[in-house]
Amino acid sequence: MDTEFFLQCLKYIDLTSQKKTLVEQYLPVFSALGGVATGFLINKLADVFKNRTENATKKIVIRQEVERIQGESTTALRGAVSILQSCARNSRPQGFFLPLKIPTYCIDEFFVGLCHKYTKNERHNMFTIMKKVETVTKAINELVDEQPEDLNHIRNMTLNIFSSAEILYSYCSAFLEDKSVDIERSPLDTLKTLNIDTLNLKF
Repeated sequence: MDTEFFLQCLKYIDLTSQKKTLVEQYLPVFSALGGVATGFLINKLADVFKNRTENATKKIVIRQEVERIQGESTTALRGAVSILQSCARNSRPQGFFLPLKIPTYCIDEFFVGLCHKYTKNERHNMFTIMKKVETVTKAINELVDEQPEDLNHIRNMTLNIFSSAEILYSYCSAFLEDKSVDIERSPLDTLKTLNIDTLNLKF
């Protein structure tokens, strides 16, 4: 191969490389950017799916905790009615079968961060539930700690427990059904729903 022919080959190669289109020139850049964008989108979608799954799980455990709180309020109502029945017979109750503590671990941990995911009714009902849990727990512990001898005092303290527990039960029901509490509903209606025999007690 002589020198002149070799130089012509080099010139041809040089001219060929200079004739690349814009697409050919920028294709590697576009490919790199496309890879980055695709990776970002995949990660973003994964985060969204993960958050939705976590939020759904948190809402489930909150609902289960409200159901458990409603069960504790039912126990408090049954215990309060039993105490009131003893007082009506002028007999001191043999014991106070009442829940001393009503935990709200899941609600305390998750609800505030998820409150925007709930309806107006659900938020209102939940805030009342949290307040009434404290009221019921305080009233029960005051009765158990004091252990009063006077039947009228026991009755008055128990009526306070009964009233708060009935309200708590009603708001738990309203939360679970996503509705407002029926203000026309009486405590006796709640007792009938729970099949608690009042034996002609008056509230």
